[in-house]
Order: sequence, then C-alpha cells, then structure tokens
Amino acid sequence: MDFAETIVSSLIVIVILILVGVIIMNQAPKFLFHKSAEQQQVFLDESYSGNLNALLDVTEPVSGQSFGTLLANSIYYHQPVMDFERDGAAYTINVSKEFEELLDEVFGEDKYYAKVSAQTNLSLFFIFDGSDSLEEERRLLAQNLKSITDSVQNYSGVPISDQVFVLSDNITKCNLFLSENITCAIIDDSELYRDNCDDSSADYREKYCFIRPNVTDSGRNAIDYFEPDWASGSAYVASLPLIDPSSIALLFPVSDELSTSSIPDQCFKTDFSSTPWHRLACDVCSLSNNSETIIERSLSYVSNLVDFLISEKQNVLVYPINAHPASIQDCDYNYFYGGRNELIQYSIEQNGGQPPDNGRTYCGEDVCKGCVDYDFSDNYVCFHPEVGANITFQMEFLANSTRGDLILLSNVDDLPSKVNLTISDLLAHMILEVGQKNDYGERIVVERNLLLPGLGNNYALLRLWVYTGEASRARLI
Repeated sequence: MDFAETIVSSLIVIVILILVGVIIMNQAPKFLFHKSAEQQQVFLDESYSGNLNALLDVTEPVSGQSFGTLLANSIYYHQPVMDFERDGAAYTINVSKEFEELLDEVFGEDKYYAKVSAQTNLSLFFIFDGSDSLEEERRLLAQNLKSITDSVQNYSGVPISDQVFVLSDNITKCNLFLSENITCAIIDDSELYRDNCDDSSADYREKYCFIRPNVTDSGRNAIDYFEPDWASGSAYVASLPLIDPSSIALLFPVSDELSTSSIPDQCFKTDFSSTPWHRLACDVCSLSNNSETIIERSLSYVSNLVDFLISEKQNVLVYPINAHPASIQDCDYNYFYGGRNELIQYSIEQNGGQPPDNGRTYCGEDVCKGCVDYDFSDNYVCFHPEVGANITFQMEFLANSTRGDLILLSNVDDLPSKVNLTISDLLAHMILEVGQKNDYGERIVVERNLLLPGLGNNYALLRLWVYTGEASRARLI
C-alpha cells in the first residue's frame, strides 16, 4: 500500500468515526426514550451536573476569577456587585446579573432557578461601654434581644447565638441581662491590657499593643479609661475561644465616647473645688495639651483592633453602635437665657444669679465650644464638637475595615429595631438568587459547595433547579 492509499484509508477511518459519533448522538434521545425512568434520571443528573461544573469553572474576563470563586466572594463580602481594578482602570461586576446571563445562555430564560446561601452559624456579641450614660441602651437590648434573635432565626433558618459583655469591674452591670436569661460577663482592665508591646508574642494584647493608656500622671482611675474602651473590649471578645472560626461572628460595640474616654486627661489634673461647674465645662472643652490627644489615643486602639481582626479573625464583622448624643441632636453653644441648658443655669447660680458676660457661658467660648445638659436623668451630654465627629469617623473606619457597618443611634428607642434590621440585612445579602422559582415544576436539582474565603472549612451552598418538563426542557451543553 503506497503513501497515498495510506492517507485515504486514514481519512476514511476518521470519517467513519465521525459518522458513528453523529449516529450515536442522534440516537441518544431515542435510546433515552426506551430507558427506564431511573436511567433517564441518571443521564440527566450527570448531564446537568457536568453543565454546572463547567459553568463554575468559566473565567470572568475582568476579574480573572472563575464564577465559582466570584459567587463565593459575593456571599462572603455580602456584595452582589463587586469592584475590581485591572491595568489601572476600575471596573464593577454585577455578579448576580452576570451569573444569570450565563445560566440564560446555557439553560434558557425561565428554565432554571439558582440560589447561593452561606451555610454557617451566626454569633452575636454586644460589648457595652460600662458608663452610666449607656444604662438605657443596655436596658432596651436586655428586653428585646431574645425576640430579635428568635425572629431572625425563624425567618432565615440560620442558627443564632448571643452574648453580652460590659466593660466594668461591677458585676451588677450585668443584672439587666441576667434577669432576662441572657449570658453576660464583665471585662475589666486586667483582661483588656498588658504592660508592654511585643510583636512576637503569642498574647494578642502584646502583639497588637493593647497596653494600659499612659495616664499615670493625670490622676485618673483605671475605670475612667477602660469603661469606655470599646476597641480593646472588642479585641478581647474576638480573641475568646467561644468564637468558632467556622462561624460568622458579629461584634456590636456600643458607646457614646471615644475609645478610652472623651474626657481630656487635663480635667483630672485640675482642682475644681472652688468652681465645680468648670469640671463639667472641662469635659466638653479644649482637647488635651499633651502630645497624644484623646482622639489620637482612641484611633491608635481602633487601628490596633483592625490590624488584629484582619490578620487573625477574618470571620469577625464589626457593627459599631454610635450612641453619642451629637448623632441625636446638635448642640447649641450659644447661651439661651432662662436656659434649657442646665450647665448654663448652674453657671448662673455660681455667678450669684447673674448671667455670664455677653450672654454666654464658658461652654460657648472659642477655647471650649461645648455644652452639657446637666440633668443626668436624660443622659444627654454633648462633648467638644471634634469628639463627636471623630467617634463617627473611627467607628466607620472600623466597620468598613471589617465588612461591617456603622449604626447611628438617632434615638435610643431605635436600638432594638436597628439591630434587628442590621442582622436581617446582612443575612439577605448573604443569599444570591437568580431565575424563576417554580415549586411545582418538574425539575432536576444539582448542588455544589463553594468554599468561602477566610472561614476555614465554611462554605456556601449553590442549589440549581433545572426544569425538565417538555414545555420547558433546558438544552444541554
């Protein structure tokens, strides 16, 4: 047989193989028709299963990630729309929409339903500033926490646990919660701090520099700075072994002050015995003259918390609750005669019943710019304006860095509803649904586990329904 004959023979073989393949493919539906229902089901299951595997392996061109990875990241970051940068340009990818378009192309519109949902437990931890000004917030949460968790759990089906911590050395601060059968513990300064920083230490407090504030010369007691230190308190709770690395933990630090206090240290160095109202004025006046102001000190603890959580606790999301009164109502620094501002009234009394010069108190002067409602039954205190803005800034920085969100408490009575809405909104964004759900349609169900980033062995469940009725049979790849 010469060379030409060999070539022709080879081509004939190839053609025959192609024809056989075409015949087999054409006969597949007839073959399937004669098979038992169980065998048909196996055939379809394997076909759609293969289709889904192929879809999840498709690379999205802008992000360079597979759709399986994109879906897992969308659930993990609870963002159906994600931002990417490529070659110096910014791009936005609507993960939900692009996945839907891909399924439309493969199965046809209205021929499928897909749902991706995180398969994880949810743990809620509330860290309360132990100051008396937060007593009303603690009372409201104690009365409503169980109903919040029950309603969200019943709606979502996600197992939810909760625990409360109060920054204090007084166990009675937990009584409100214990009386409602809510687990509560106090955290004092011995648990919050260490004396030195050491980035090689196994103790997170030394490694991330949660050390006692340097206020030894100010005359302050430890409780003056650790009660409102919600940043160190959040770090302590995040470090506890009760936080399961395979679950999602939400931390809710609640405070109306900067972390480690909004009161300048200089207030504790001054003798206010002769003019006690100045003690109140000082709380809201010019910031510390020391090299480290209270704002900078607070930010350093918040930054240390962010470093700790990003490096070691990626399953922890933080939702700070800003209860600072400036978020309720702006202070009016001018003097109003007859004063609704009790500090003004008190200063008038100290001046022998006469209003201050030019109709203003020390609170309204340039060196101060602050005011206080001295009726503590209302728990309404306005600090220096810079304090309010920086509480918001620092809490927002913490929330954004840990995939959480800032909760502004515009009214103390809104605390239960805002917590409820926050949890429900988070769970809603941890579910992605596309297609048309038809509970009565004949269908094949295919499931896949998508590994979530940063959560150990935790995953999201992808469940795909493909409707197989003759009127809506999807085409195979």
